[in-house]
Amino acid sequence: MGGLKGKFAGYETDGVIVAASSPATESAEKVMECQKNGAAAAILKTASKTRMAASEFAPQFAAQRRCLVRDGFFWAKSSFNREILTLEQGEALVRGCKDIGVAIPVAASVTELTLDAAQWLEDCARMEAAGADAIQLDFFYIENMLSEPDFENRFVALLRDILGNVRIPVMPKLNIALPAGYAARLLKQGGITYVSLLDSIKTLPPVFFDRQSGMTFDTGLNGGGLSVFGSFMLPVTAQYTETLATAGFEICAGGGVTGGGSAANLLLLGASSVQVATDVLLNGYRRFAALHEELDRIERDAVSPHFPGRSGSLSLFHELGREIFGGNGFLRHASLRADACNPTSCGQECIRQTFCSIVRIKEGKPAFAGCEGCGLCANVCPSGSIEMVTHDCF
Repeated sequence: MGGLKGKFAGYETDGVIVAASSPATESAEKVMECQKNGAAAAILKTASKTRMAASEFAPQFAAQRRCLVRDGFFWAKSSFNREILTLEQGEALVRGCKDIGVAIPVAASVTELTLDAAQWLEDCARMEAAGADAIQLDFFYIENMLSEPDFENRFVALLRDILGNVRIPVMPKLNIALPAGYAARLLKQGGITYVSLLDSIKTLPPVFFDRQSGMTFDTGLNGGGLSVFGSFMLPVTAQYTETLATAGFEICAGGGVTGGGSAANLLLLGASSVQVATDVLLNGYRRFAALHEELDRIERDAVSPHFPGRSGSLSLFHELGREIFGGNGFLRHASLRADACNPTSCGQECIRQTFCSIVRIKEGKPAFAGCEGCGLCANVCPSGSIEMVTHDCF
């Protein structure tokens, strides 16, 4: 993949763009698509032994995804049980990647909500036995652990226990709950070499204001489990990358990467590889090859290899169309205005994206059997032919 070589969890890779843990890596077939389109490595969807109790008020909603794309931001909402694979599913995913011939390094991702080393060690041992090339420790839920007594010593001990019992590379993934300098000190004490960053940012439901409709919000994003993604994360990612690279860690950086320029910035700051999720979820697997091509062009135009003297581009995340509001219903699904849909001329963005695998072309038109109502296809449809229909389920 071009002339650039990268490093991912100690592995030498052809190319530097890595598939981050996301819906684009939640099945072996999707990981193979990442590889076919030029991903240098893949981090699988996170798995855990932990399961959350279903909501007593509305247990049927526990598995539903919601999302909104507006003003360069991508909000995504889901439940723990919907987004976090069971440990058995995680093992099967690792084995499935090997069975179908995925050749790029594959890192299994695991998470727990505690500093209890025994739980993390079981996760890691089972993923290693399944054939993972590396393990990402997903600390997205680090807030659950920060309040535990003697956090610092127990966190460092947890890292040391894992490193002492796992034979494949181990790579913690950080979120902003651990400031960069603080994280660098704890990871160094824990003996860590490889670091993954930066996870999505948890947020409250967004509120919008315009002159005609006044204050509005998306009712589908209410409640917990909401994260926000977008190019606004890039300066934060850059600060973590520079701090951790200066401290001597090998970094797979990501968060806010939407083009070759932003990826080049992170490489300039010391990253050994760059992971992407949102850009691929919205624009399809083709983005892996496109990002590598953009990096190759930057390298050719630079003074010398690896971009010396180049700062890259912190361009704004591109606008992806009209806003979608969910109404007051509890359940919603995609509906097609067939008279406005022309799949032969629109680029079929509704099926090119990789966040949702439900959309299919049937008899020449998009079909939505099994729709969860996340709303992404309506967000990316260039003609506005897809609408989200809501209804009260009670």
